[in-house]
Amino acid sequence: MARSIILGLLLGLLVAASVYYNDYVIQQTPLLGSFLPMGIFGVIVAILLLWNPLVSRLSALQVGPLAVPVILALSLAASGWAGASFFRFFPTVVGTPGYWYQVNPGWQSNQLLAYVPGGSPEIAPGHLPEPGALARRIVADREAPTLAGAVWRHSSTAGRQVIDRAAEQSTVDPGLAYDLARTMNDALRQPSFATRETNAIDADAFDAQQRLRLTRHALVAELPDLVLPAPRGQGLLLSGGQPGEAVEQFIVGHGGELGATWRAMPWANWQPVLQFWGGLVVLLGLCTLCLALIVHPQWSRQELLPYPIAQFMDHLITRAPGEVVPTVMRVRGFWFAMVAVMGVHLMHGLHAWYETGLHIPLQFEFDPLRELFDNASRTSFSGAVFSPTLYLSMAAFAFFLPAKVSFSIGIAPLVWMMFGAAMLAKGVTLGFNRFEPEPGTLLRLGAYLGMAIMIGYTGRRYYAAVVRAGCGLPTAGADRVPGTSVWAARGLAVLLPLSVWWLTTAGMDWLLALLLVVVCLLVWLVVSRVVCETGVLMVTGPLLPVAVLTGLLGHEAIGPTQLILIMVVGLLLVGDPRDAAMPLLMHGLHLLDRRRSMPLSLARLSPWLIVAIVAGIGVAGAATLVMQHAHGLSALPHEHVRAVAPQASFRALERAVADMRVNDTLAESLQLHGWSRIMSMSPAPGFLLWITLGAGLVGATALARLRLPWWPLHPAIFIIIGTQASALVGFSFLIGWLAKVAVVGTGGASGYEAARPVAVGVISGELLAGLAWIIAGTGYYAWSGQTPPSYNIFGT
Repeated sequence: MARSIILGLLLGLLVAASVYYNDYVIQQTPLLGSFLPMGIFGVIVAILLLWNPLVSRLSALQVGPLAVPVILALSLAASGWAGASFFRFFPTVVGTPGYWYQVNPGWQSNQLLAYVPGGSPEIAPGHLPEPGALARRIVADREAPTLAGAVWRHSSTAGRQVIDRAAEQSTVDPGLAYDLARTMNDALRQPSFATRETNAIDADAFDAQQRLRLTRHALVAELPDLVLPAPRGQGLLLSGGQPGEAVEQFIVGHGGELGATWRAMPWANWQPVLQFWGGLVVLLGLCTLCLALIVHPQWSRQELLPYPIAQFMDHLITRAPGEVVPTVMRVRGFWFAMVAVMGVHLMHGLHAWYETGLHIPLQFEFDPLRELFDNASRTSFSGAVFSPTLYLSMAAFAFFLPAKVSFSIGIAPLVWMMFGAAMLAKGVTLGFNRFEPEPGTLLRLGAYLGMAIMIGYTGRRYYAAVVRAGCGLPTAGADRVPGTSVWAARGLAVLLPLSVWWLTTAGMDWLLALLLVVVCLLVWLVVSRVVCETGVLMVTGPLLPVAVLTGLLGHEAIGPTQLILIMVVGLLLVGDPRDAAMPLLMHGLHLLDRRRSMPLSLARLSPWLIVAIVAGIGVAGAATLVMQHAHGLSALPHEHVRAVAPQASFRALERAVADMRVNDTLAESLQLHGWSRIMSMSPAPGFLLWITLGAGLVGATALARLRLPWWPLHPAIFIIIGTQASALVGFSFLIGWLAKVAVVGTGGASGYEAARPVAVGVISGELLAGLAWIIAGTGYYAWSGQTPPSYNIFGT
């Protein structure tokens, strides 16, 4: 098994290091990008179908059926954070705000960086709890040897007029408060203020930003009730989000070899960023491993979830004694399907590269129907109904699922469109602003909570036994749990508070940090359940913690500093879980479980899974950052990664700060801590209504499935409905459901069993075709130095 461990780690680390190169340099089908990652499953399929027969006479070089689960589990663990689950967005979201700040006047006028931990040391209007009282103090001390008086003495004539006007008003209007903050910043920046007034700061020893930070600190010490301190913490953004040489180098790109780029990188600027984010992702990565080890025995052995993706791989590693090739390769239908699908993608790839040759359309156009259904055509993702695309692998997975599951996933886009049209007719828009607690977001939050409650209720005896065993209490009989689950529960009990504490080092309030971690774990748990039960190849845009917390507490109870922390952290951790780490781990664990004769137990493999996660995060981070520094921002082909995601959090913060300025609640929101936020909470209108509706729909559907044999819907429909993933996979699952119904209806059980190798062939053909075009793109780039034409098989 030592060779299996080495191969698994090498494959996972290779994929983790190559994601940026493949996705953004040669721009082929993403190596990850889904829960059937091309870079892992494609390689393993190639080993089983091509390599093993090639070395059939050299048994020492073959990869046997007992080695594949170990390789799969370790490689998925090592690469689980390298894609959209984190590192796809990490460089631009963390490294480019300083650039975007310079080109967004609204961000500057609202002094957004003054609310960012480690950001600008400027005093913003929100840092002045009582601007009128502060102005009167400055006027009263103008001749006194105090820092308040020094502000007057170092202010211009226009600045003194601003102070006089503010001193005359009992309630200072927001515009005048902004002018007062600017006047104070102008005074504190002056070298003479630092040298003469503080008697402790050598103006020549510090730059302007450092002087401002030090003089502000001195002023806060003198006037703690009138001037709030700068946000504590660091590491959230590169250079605190401020423009500078490090940000400029990141944007422009080094343009040299990777080794030279590594040496030229401003590591001193990146050190606090990498320390915070690296520690956080490692802690949460281990949390997901612990959570997976806890729920896996219940889902796999008690509830008997289908795990369709693991089923597919199990077909490929099952072989008769003494045979080299899988049993499925003895079936003619498997070869016909695989060769046909590879032929389709060969023609499509040639068409994408040379714009010639035969192209078999897999997208269908029903756009003329939009004129008949105006409201329906205006709902989000209506293109999934009016212009659907067939993805062959997604349709093939219907043969590994109960018919009602694939039917539910298949009709989700149509149901969403009909529901959205009905809401539009009533004047309610189900928007897709994930940063705000809109009805669609809250409805999905309720569905996630409902699914989590269902998970807990279904396995209540097992989970209670895990808790008892984790606390050292005896369990007997049916309540006995695996030792790995017990230690995983203990590990989670330690890692969870550590993760919360780690977030507080960046400046996040402990209560909000706890709620954020709980929301992230909720998302990963529910997405894992949906993938294990339905085989859907991706789940996107579920919900962001900021929408949950602002819906529950309100913007004023959170404040701008906590808002930017929650938005950036939540966006990177669960903003796009299409290849989230925990569902990937579940595939490997289940395949290991199906092979009960494994010489390497899960208990012995678990330490290697920890090594894989930590090493994979380190390798993915280093490779992604160096390649991004080498190529620069302009080389990124995806507008969403390059510009939309890095600006999204600050655009939302700009709206929130503007609203709080108008309502005169900025300063109050910045002074709240811990439980005081609960006392100031103001839930969004309809918060409980929409959450209750979402949870009720999931609960009612789950109950109907248990009580009514004819009930056609699965609760997972409410998890993916109204998302990009649903729009992408819905039509394919519907076609797969129709194909399965037709096969079973005409051929019965024997026909269904005969069709499953065909489904395996379809999926294998797409994986091999995608891998072939990745290799072709790599060769083209190595030979010509130019980016090859892009061909993406899964549309991710």
